[in-house]
Amino acid sequence: MDNPISKGSRMKKNPHKKPETRMTLRLPASLYEALKTAAAEDGLPLNTYCLYILARHDIYTAKNTTKLSQKKEQKNIKKT
Repeated sequence: MDNPISKGSRMKKNPHKKPETRMTLRLPASLYEALKTAAAEDGLPLNTYCLYILARHDIYTAKNTTKLSQKKEQKNIKKT
């Protein structure tokens, strides 16, 4: 019987896929447990859940930063 994971049968990497970057993050035990519990409640792996939280925060920050910049510009226009 042939080994399905032999050299010739391995899938080739997708040349169009962007490379991953790994990061080690030190968390307080309480935060780690809270994230782990929340991920489990949502039925997600911990890594997926953390990526979702980080991406959501990034989008939120970007939107609020843009709105804040617009408000500052409007105030500056009114002053002149």
